[in-house]
Amino acid sequence: MRLGWSAADTIVVTAVVAIAAALRLPALGRIPVTMLGDEAALALEAVRLMEHAQVDPFAVGWHSHPLMWSFLQSLCMRAFGDGAAGARILSALVGSATVGTTYFFGRLLYGQRVAAIGALLLATYHFHIHFSRLAIFNIADPLFGTAILGALIVGLRTRRAAAFGGAGILLGLTLYFYPGARLFILLVALLGLIQVVPRLLTYNRRPLPLPRQAVLLLVGGALTAAAPLLQTYGQAPQAFTARLRANTITAPGWLREEARSSHMPAGRLLLRQFERAALAFSLYPSTDDFYDDRRPLLWGLAALLLPVGLGLALRRFGEPAYRLPLLWAVLAVIFGGALLKDPPESARYVTLAPVVCLLIAIAIEQALLLLRRLRLGWPCVPQIAGTVLTLYLAAASVVGYFVDYLPNRQPGGPNTHAANALAHYLERQPAGTKVWFLGMPRMYYHGFPMLDFLAPQVDADDALTIWVMPPPKPGYTTVYAVLPEHRAELEATEKSYPGGIEEALPWPAEPGPMVYVYWVSQPAASDTACGRRFSRAPTRAGGTGREAGSTCQPDTHP
Repeated sequence: MRLGWSAADTIVVTAVVAIAAALRLPALGRIPVTMLGDEAALALEAVRLMEHAQVDPFAVGWHSHPLMWSFLQSLCMRAFGDGAAGARILSALVGSATVGTTYFFGRLLYGQRVAAIGALLLATYHFHIHFSRLAIFNIADPLFGTAILGALIVGLRTRRAAAFGGAGILLGLTLYFYPGARLFILLVALLGLIQVVPRLLTYNRRPLPLPRQAVLLLVGGALTAAAPLLQTYGQAPQAFTARLRANTITAPGWLREEARSSHMPAGRLLLRQFERAALAFSLYPSTDDFYDDRRPLLWGLAALLLPVGLGLALRRFGEPAYRLPLLWAVLAVIFGGALLKDPPESARYVTLAPVVCLLIAIAIEQALLLLRRLRLGWPCVPQIAGTVLTLYLAAASVVGYFVDYLPNRQPGGPNTHAANALAHYLERQPAGTKVWFLGMPRMYYHGFPMLDFLAPQVDADDALTIWVMPPPKPGYTTVYAVLPEHRAELEATEKSYPGGIEEALPWPAEPGPMVYVYWVSQPAASDTACGRRFSRAPTRAGGTGREAGSTCQPDTHP
């Protein structure tokens, strides 16, 4: 591969992956403390797989997403526990592995120094750390991207069939994860056209850089890996495009309605879509609840270095090493931003994390070369300056995430925070606890999957009465939970069923209590009722977890 791989490369890649793991693996159940609805929904699918309610990893599940991610999650949850940490550990492992593949990808294209800087920046990049700590499959996109393109580069350099076949298999596997990973099928096809079409148009008889056998291996590998899922999509073709139909601006009537509500002509509206999508890392904050909605995806000096790296790459666009990340970025901005509703959404830009870090590394490398040309007197000045700048960017990113963002902001909106506050309270309650929740019309209990995932042992229902809620369940703990706007109904319930304990449930970074709960225990008539031990199974509306045995548990407040 003409890499000249040395012991220094091995040491560097080991070190950056270790740093990445140290920032992603610890305290997964508590950082971030908020569990998002998408995390819990995917984790509930993993619970179903663990309990053999669904045993086909090639099927589709929640929101027509393939079940492969939840299948892998279920394996991790068997090994590391079925709580939030067990559900998130797969993302942390995938995020850490991406740092290693990014180093290899950068090493193939730019050499040791750019690869090392880019990998260290990715290991400490707050945006990538955050999504490595969420139990959602967006984090797999950059791993697939760097691995696929790395294998393709190796194949072009060595003409090894295994490299092309491996790239094809990885391309096929992208279909099993987040729909955004399909971007790499387009990217590989576009790279092939760029190589082939100019030679066909000029009747150039030189051998093509991508031989016919390589194309067959790529296509064959992709079809082989994707075949089981393609069979599923063949039986239910609407599942393949379900997410695209729901999120793209091509939905019937969207452009007309948006132009009317924003008082913009259609052309200006489309230009705004592209502008917001293209400037997600430097100007516009995220519009979703997955990450920080106050500032763009790059902070401080890093946001200034990215345009420099982009400019340097554009200047050398004719070279494949610089063309490749630029095409990756352009396709992601178009298909992950401009063509989707309400850009930029942070979850759709995770794929670009390695590209952004490598472009910043290119800018730093160019600055070091400029310092070397200036001949300031000491040959070590460029190396020292580059090291200090890289370490500063890395430290600023880590501190900005763990010290600035998490204590002051949490992913998700007020309803998600309220659901988490209640879920963490309920997961400490004894099995069989009856829960009545009054949150309508703003919230319904089973509309927030983290409640079913974190507290599967309770029997929960929405209270539809507007004043006194149903009586306590004899022989069990009963919890009445209300949103702050329903505090009066809770007070009326307390007067009807006295003797319980009221608590206000706060949540980090929220100004006041998110939920009020009233805990009351109603003795059984014969006082022989014992609590029942339940298996960890997601509860559904009107039902409880499955009984796994009987054990006496006193009805005392935990």
